[in-house]
Amino acid sequence: MSHIMSGFRKEKEKAAGYFNPILRPQCSQRHDMWEKVEKFKGAKYFRKAIHLKELFSDELKATAEQLVRSYSDDLDLTFIDEVCQFVTFANLFTDEEPKDISSELFMYKLIMEKGVQDTFPNIEIALRIYLILMEVQATGWEVELRMKEWWIQVGLIAVPLLAVYLHIPPPNLSPALFTWRSSGAFFTFQEQRIFYRESFGAVGSSDVVIILHGFPTSSYDWCKVWEGLTQRFQRVIAPDFIGFGFSDKPRLHHYSIFEQASIVEALISHLDLGDQRVNLLSHDYGDTVAQELIYRYENRRQGHLNIGSLCLSNGGIFPENHYPRLIQKLLKDGGIISPVITRLMNFYFFSKGIGEVFGPYTKPSESEYWDMWTALRINDGNLVVDSILQYINQRKKHRERWVGALINTSVPLHLIYGPLDPVNPHPEFLDKYKTLIPKSTFTVLDDHISHYPQLEDPTGFLNAYLNFINSF
Repeated sequence: MSHIMSGFRKEKEKAAGYFNPILRPQCSQRHDMWEKVEKFKGAKYFRKAIHLKELFSDELKATAEQLVRSYSDDLDLTFIDEVCQFVTFANLFTDEEPKDISSELFMYKLIMEKGVQDTFPNIEIALRIYLILMEVQATGWEVELRMKEWWIQVGLIAVPLLAVYLHIPPPNLSPALFTWRSSGAFFTFQEQRIFYRESFGAVGSSDVVIILHGFPTSSYDWCKVWEGLTQRFQRVIAPDFIGFGFSDKPRLHHYSIFEQASIVEALISHLDLGDQRVNLLSHDYGDTVAQELIYRYENRRQGHLNIGSLCLSNGGIFPENHYPRLIQKLLKDGGIISPVITRLMNFYFFSKGIGEVFGPYTKPSESEYWDMWTALRINDGNLVVDSILQYINQRKKHRERWVGALINTSVPLHLIYGPLDPVNPHPEFLDKYKTLIPKSTFTVLDDHISHYPQLEDPTGFLNAYLNFINSF
C-alpha cells in the first residue's frame, strides 16, 4: 500500500504544479479579449472570443502544453485555448465561491451546475483528475488503516462462519434415497465398507447384470431403469465404488481404477458368483472400470470375472476425445487449491455444474439434484473428489491397456450414447468408437439426450440395452 500511495503523491504534485499556474491567475485583460459576454442564463456555450492567444503568457502556454503531453490520453490540444476562456468564465462567479471548499472543487461544481461540460470538456476532465489525486493523497493513509481494520473485521467474522460451514452435516436422506440405502447391504474390502444394492428378479432366468455408476454420483443413478432390469435378469447388482455414495470415503487414500475393479471382483466373490457368467452395464467412470475388468478377463488374471457381455454408455474411454469440465481440471490438477475448492463446494455450485452435462429438456428436478448432492456429501465425500479425479490422468497413462482391451476382446460389446454430451462430443467420439471398435454395435439416442442417458431417457436406454442382451 505504501508504494501505491507514494505513486499517488507524485501524481498529485505533478498535477498541482501544472494546474495551479493555469487555473489560478486573474485575467485582467479579459474585458478587452471578449467581444461580448452575455449574462449567463444556463446556456452551455459562450460567444466566440476574439484574439484568445494574446491572453496567454509564454509561461502559461508552456505549462498548459506540458499538461496536455502528460495526460495525452485524457486531454487534447484544444485545452490550451480552452483554459483562458474558462478562467474568464469562472471569474464571473467569484462572489459565489464558498469559503469552506477549495477553488478547484468550486470550479468543478460550477461546470456541472451551470451545465457547460460540453463547452469546457478538457477543463472538466483536468479538474476531475486533480480532485481525485488530491482526495487520494489526503485520505490515502486513512484508507490504508481502514483497509487493515476491514480485513481484521472480515477475518473475525469469516473464520467462525467458515468453520461452521465446514462442519455442516450432509442433508437428510430423501425418502427415495433412504429406501435405496435400506434395501442395500455392505461388505468389507480391505477394511473399507462398500455399499451395494442387489435385487432378485425374473423367475426362470439365471442371468446376472452388474451395473457400474459414473462420477461423481452413485449406484442411485440406476434407479429409473432398476425395475426394468429386474424383469429381465435374475439378479441385478450395483455397488457404490469406494469414495462414492454410501461406501466409505477415506481421506489420504490413493483412489484408482485398478482398486475399483478389484472391489467389483471382491463383491462378486462375496456373493458367491465367481463361476457365474455376468453381464456388465456401465456409465462414465464405470466404463473405465469395466475396461479394466475386460482386460483382466481376457488375460485370465486371478480372480477375474466371467464376463458374458459389456454395454458402455457415455464414458471417456478415449482420453484424446474426452473433455473434462473446468471444475474437474481445477480439482485434479489444482495442487494446494484443490482441497480449498472441495471444502467450499456447495449445493448451488454442484447442481449448476452437473446440470451442464444434462440436455436442455432432461435436466434433473430440484429433488433429484438434492439426492445427487446428498449422496456425494455422505461421509464427507466432497473432500475426496480431487483425489478420485486422478482417474482422468490414469486414463491417459493406461490408454493402450484399456482401449486395447476393447479392441481385442471377444466379449459382445454395445454402446448406448447420448449425442448431446459435452464431455464426449458427437460426432467426434462416436466416429472414433466406430473406427477403433468396428465389431461393437451401438445405439444413438435422441438428439437432446446428453451425458446421463439412463436418467434422461430411461425408457430409450432400457430398450436399447435389452435389445442388445436379447441379440445373442
